[in-house]
This record gives sequence, C-alpha cells and structure tokens, in this order.
Amino acid sequence: MDDPLPRIRKRRKRMRMRLLRRAMDYALVSSPFIFLAYVSLPHIILAHASDRSTKRGIQNQLGSEQPALLTDCQDMSPILPTHTDNSGDISLSASHWVSDAVRLEGNKDWPALLKLAQTWVAERPTDARAWAFIGESYFYQGQAKNALSAYSKALSLKLDLSPVWNNLGNTYVSLKQYDLAIQAYGQFVCREPQNNKAWYNLGTSYSYSGDHTQAVAAYKQALRLNSRYEPAWNNLGSTYASLGHFEQAVTAYQEALHVNPKNAQSWYNLAGVYISLKDYYKAIDSYRQSLTLKPDQGPAWYGMGIVYARLGDGKQVRNAYDKLQVLDAALADRFFTETILP
Repeated sequence: MDDPLPRIRKRRKRMRMRLLRRAMDYALVSSPFIFLAYVSLPHIILAHASDRSTKRGIQNQLGSEQPALLTDCQDMSPILPTHTDNSGDISLSASHWVSDAVRLEGNKDWPALLKLAQTWVAERPTDARAWAFIGESYFYQGQAKNALSAYSKALSLKLDLSPVWNNLGNTYVSLKQYDLAIQAYGQFVCREPQNNKAWYNLGTSYSYSGDHTQAVAAYKQALRLNSRYEPAWNNLGSTYASLGHFEQAVTAYQEALHVNPKNAQSWYNLAGVYISLKDYYKAIDSYRQSLTLKPDQGPAWYGMGIVYARLGDGKQVRNAYDKLQVLDAALADRFFTETILP
C-alpha cells in the first residue's frame, strides 16, 4: 500500500499557498503597508522552517540521552564533612541585611560587603546567607581559602542554597582542586538539573581534570537545555579537539559561530582544528575572519604564517613575520626560529 503521508504534505502545502495568495491579494487592495507586511511573510515562513531544521540537526548531534551524574546527590562528605539538619536561620527579619548586601554586591564593593556580612554574622550567627556573602566577598578579593571556609559554613547551615554550591565550585577551580570542584558543581546540578550553566560549569571542571569524555556529556546536556549557549559550543569544540575528534570539533565551533559570528576566538579555534585536518585553505579563511574582528592577535598571525609555510607561500610567511614583529617580539622570534630559519 502506498504511503499517504507525502500526498497529505503536498495537499497541506497547496492549501497554505492558496491562503497566502488570498491574503496578499486582500492586502494589495487594502493598504500598501499591509501588502509589504504580507510580502515578507513567505520569507518568515521559510526562515521558521529553516530554524526548525537547524534545531533538528542540533538535536541529532547532541542526542537525547542525559549523562550519568557521577556525584552522589545525597553524599556531601567529600566536600562538606559535617552539616546540620538543614534548619539554618533564613527568616525574613534579616531582610534589611539582605537588601544592603545585595546593593553592595551589585556595586562590587567587596570590602564593604565583607564588613557588613561580618556584622550580620555577629548578630545572627546561624544565618546561612550572611556566611555566603562573606564567602563571596573573600573570593573576589582573592582570598580563596577564606571563601571556602565561609561557603562551607553557609552550606553546613542550609544545604539547598544552589548558588552557594556553584560559588564553592568556582572557588575550588581557582585553587585548581578540580575533583572537589566536580563534587560541588555536581551538587549544584542535583538541585537545579534544568540549569544549563550548572551543567556547563560541571563540564568545565571535568575538562580541567582531564576527563574529556565526561566533559563532552556535560556540555551536551547544557546545550540540550539551551542550544544557543555559545560558551558551551566553544568548550565542546575544544574538548572534541583534545580527544582528536576533529570533525565533531569543527561542527561545534560552527554552531558557536552560528550563535555569534563575531567571536574572534571561535574563528581562531576553528582554524586550529582545520590545521589538524590538513584543510589549510579553510584554516587560512578562518584566521582571516578572526583577524578581521581582532587584527592585533599575535597567535592568529603566527598560526596563519605556519599554514602559509606549509603551503610554500614565502611572501605570506614574511608578511605574517612582519606583523608579529610589531605585535609580539617574543612570538616573532619563535616564528623566525621555527619557520623561517630552517
């Protein structure tokens, strides 16, 4: 038996076109402004269809299976040895403290925020929010170990403060304690599994720890939740490149550039992957795109010079060297030693 689906689709398409023609005929006799709006309608329809097709392509690339979360959501012992019964004081009577703290946080006045939060803690020592603000102010003043102590105290009083788990992860990353960062971000994900940035931060900590497979899974989950989250596409590309999956890296960087075509770093990263694939002309084109957006990038001129050397274009190699001498003398010397001198 013939499949009726193609006939149904054709019939629906003809019906839509008839309705569109009637609307345009009506608009033409009614008002030129309405007509102009309807003239644009086919393009909008086509763009919408293209967008749906792109989304389907992204979904196919990312898959639908959620990654296994290695963190035990019930076990905080690796990073929080002791905690209370989750009854920390967060009553509304401290609202005046909160409003002042939020104002200072918005102004990024970290010394003043620290002073305020310490006074707050002296008055209300079991208020988890006060300890969280102390941790934040210490972190942004470069005192990561003091920040850890304050964040841990906040979480020992109130476990479900999701942003504090995130901040704790950030602090562990700053101390290069990536395994503990994974645990902290994992607790953040446990509490906010629909937060794409939580998955992104977890992926970043996996990348730093060298577990690229888990990083890919976390970045993909971040992108399933928000397919236009450019940092996740960029990091996914870098992680694929680290794994030697260069074709997949190209696709990820292209998705990042689809979201933001003016990101010079994305073009630069894409060029590097094309070099790995020995697709030198595409690498040159990507470097040129990057340099158009940010002409003073020494590494981009260096990379492009390397590609031209492999293609045997001495004139362009010399041009890249001349640019490097102006932008970065040390990089120019390295380029001369490795590329021109031999």
